[in-house]
This record gives sequence, C-alpha cells and structure tokens, in this order.
Amino acid sequence: MSGHKRTTITLSQEEYRKLHEAEMRLRFMNEGVKAISEEKRKEIDKQIRTDLEEMQFRQDALIDSLANVNQDITAIEQSTNQALLDQRLSTQTDIMEVIDNYQYDSNVILNTISDQFQHQLNGLIDHHGRLWNWFEEETHKNALNQNQQIQLAQEWLNAASVIDQFIVENFKLSLINHQALKRYESRLGQAHNNLENNMVEAAVVAAQEAYNGFSELRVELENRQAEYQLLVNRAELMAEKILRLFETNQVVPAIDLEGNILPYNITVDFWSNGQFLGLRGELQDVLSDFLGSEHSVDIDQLRRLMKDYFPFIEEKIADIVFTARMEVINAQLRMNIAEIVVQALSGQGYSLDTSCFLSGDERTAYQANLVNLEGSQVIVKVDPVKEEMVSNELHLFTSDAQEKTSHERKQIALEIRHALQDSGLDVGTITASPRVPEGIFTSSKYKARDQKLPKPETKKSTLGNETTFNS
Repeated sequence: MSGHKRTTITLSQEEYRKLHEAEMRLRFMNEGVKAISEEKRKEIDKQIRTDLEEMQFRQDALIDSLANVNQDITAIEQSTNQALLDQRLSTQTDIMEVIDNYQYDSNVILNTISDQFQHQLNGLIDHHGRLWNWFEEETHKNALNQNQQIQLAQEWLNAASVIDQFIVENFKLSLINHQALKRYESRLGQAHNNLENNMVEAAVVAAQEAYNGFSELRVELENRQAEYQLLVNRAELMAEKILRLFETNQVVPAIDLEGNILPYNITVDFWSNGQFLGLRGELQDVLSDFLGSEHSVDIDQLRRLMKDYFPFIEEKIADIVFTARMEVINAQLRMNIAEIVVQALSGQGYSLDTSCFLSGDERTAYQANLVNLEGSQVIVKVDPVKEEMVSNELHLFTSDAQEKTSHERKQIALEIRHALQDSGLDVGTITASPRVPEGIFTSSKYKARDQKLPKPETKKSTLGNETTFNS
C-alpha cells in the first residue's frame, strides 16, 4: 500500500530570536571599520578647496563690478561676502575633520553639520536684511534734491543689474528660484520705467526693492551652492561606505543555530539567489545617474538620496546577508530533518539507500531513499517553503510491500513527530493522503544519487561549493 504524509517544520520562535540577535551583533562588529579610502578622502579634499577658491573668485568679481556704482552698497556686500566665506570655511573644516576620522557612525556628525549650516544660513539672511533696512532708512532720512535723487536711482538700478547678471552667470540653473528672479527683474523694469517717466522717488523705491531682492537671493544661492556641495560630498562618502559594505559582505562567516560565528564562509550572492549583486548593480546605476553624470542634479533629489535611498540600501544589504545566513541554516536543517526521520524509521526496520540535494543544488529539496528487507520503500523529501524563512515541508512517500495497519502507520508518524520536536523544531499538523505522485519511486527526477547523510557526530559538510555546517 502506498501513501503520502506531509507537514511543515520550522525553527521555534526562541531559536529564531537568538539567530536574529546574533545577526544584529555581527552588524555592530563592523562599526569600527574605516569606511572611506585615502583616494576618496583626497578627492573630496581637493573638491572642497576648489569650491572655496571658486567662491572667493566670485565674491571678488562681484565687488569689482560694484566698486564704481556706490561705495556704501559695496561695503555692505563686502561684509556679506566675508560672512559667507567664514561660514563656508568653517563648514568645510568640519567636513574634513569628519573625513579624516571617518567611521561607520560618522553620518550622525554630518547630519549635525548640515543642521548647523542651515541655522547659520538663517542667521546670515536675517543679518543681511537688517543691514539693508538700516541703509534704506538712512537714505530716506537725508533730504535730496532732484538731481541727487536721479543719481541715487541710477546707482540702485546699476547695482541691481550687476547682481542680476551675477546670479545668472554664476549659479547652477537647478539652484535658482526662477519665480523670485523673474519677480525682482520685473520690479527692476518698473524702476527703469519710473525713472524714464520722471517718477524719481518711485524709481528709487522700486530699484532699492529690486536690488534688495537680488542681493538676498544671491546670499541664498551662495548657501544653496554650499549646501549642494555638502550634499554631494556626503553622498560620495555614503556611496563609498555602501560600496565597501558590498565588498566586505560578499563572503561572510556562517553562524550556527545558537548564533555563534563558525570558521566557515558562505557566498552571499549564491545564497540570496542573485539578490546581492543585483542590488549592487542597482546602486551603481543610481550613483552613475546622480554622482557620475555631467548634468546638474536637483538639490531635492540629493536630499532624498541621503534621507531615503542610502539608508534603504544599507538596511537591504543587512537583510540580504541575514537571509543568506538563514538559507544556509535552512539547507542544513533539511539535511538534519531527513537524518532525524531516517533514524526514526531505522527503528521500524528501514535502512538508508541514497540521499542528496536534488539537482545538486543545496538551495533546493533534500531527499533520502530508504528500503527494508520486505521490499517496502520510503522517500523522505524535505522542501524549502518559499517566502518563509527557516521553514521546510516534510514529505513521506511510502510504498509498502505488505499491508500495514492504521495503528502501525500512526505509530510511525508519532515517532517521527517526537523525534523532530525533541530536536527543538516546531512541527505542524501532519496530513495524510493515499495518493502518491505517479512514478515517484521510478522517476529519475526523484532517484537520489549516492550521497550518504553524514553520521550524527559529523560537524561539517560542503554545501554548494561553500563550506558550511551541521547544527
């Protein structure tokens, strides 16, 4: 008589919890590892120095352009320039200190630098606004004749035009607030019209407002330019760190069912079915689009890259490594489950004929063929359960040479259940069916090759060209 019994077997929640905690400990072990190469450090250092030199050149060019317009306006812009340069130098010094001692937790420090930078930006804009308010008030306090007012209006118009041109020529288009720029240019046009129509006071007011708008926009753009470069530097550091994570986690130590590190390694991409290298390829495509392209990347895209994408990739790497380790454990569990069943059936007169992983792939089902002296056969097949970690489905296919009673069959199933539970495994409900897949005992698909199960005292075996372990 033939039959088919099956049940789902998983690690207990306690065993799974210990494995997860062990994996978390392994993650923290890598935190002291340097995450940036000397080559990358020098590259970022060079870029920072170049940015600072370019900013200094821009400020000098602006002051030269304003020098012949109005000395008071030039003095205020010179003061603003110095504050911008001091801020940029301070921020870049902080960045280089972080880079020189870059560790896995340095992103926290870089976040703090970004917060400080934004706070300094708000303070600088407020200070700039107070300077201009004071200057406008002082201008209005002085009684000016018609010719002096016309000259003042012309000076404001010229200065506003200088700042307008400076913005268009010196900043990335993606950083410019084009609505604000058009609004100030429109106000500048009104000032020109007012002056042409001999509405001098209105021309002065409109020109001052246009200039003040352009000047504040210039300050914001200098800081957006600095923030943009800070984000690029941070993105490059994070990219370097994550690429090193890929490099150092290609091959990792195996762990046992107690979560202890074993002196055997596994290849993560093999055990993750290609997910590991697939994720690295995706990251490299993203880095090519954002950091390797010549066109300007939107600053908001860089923010999302830092806030969302990089943390997602880091967590995904950790998840894949953990899953790979669990897949190795699960492959070993399939061998162990089959061994436990073989030992239980040996008490019923069965002996092991052959055993192997189907298709020679340790990620697939494990099968053992047993026979007894009467000619009865049992196939023990342990399948991995897809989408469920450390979970397998046990199948027992029987072909009895002599009729067995219902009590005998139940007794065998009970002995197998007790043996599995004594090994710390959770055993689901055993379902029985009299039907056995046609040809299962003769089909080459299920005919195991001569690969004996390890003896109970065996401590290691070879899985998929990877050295792993028995629990």
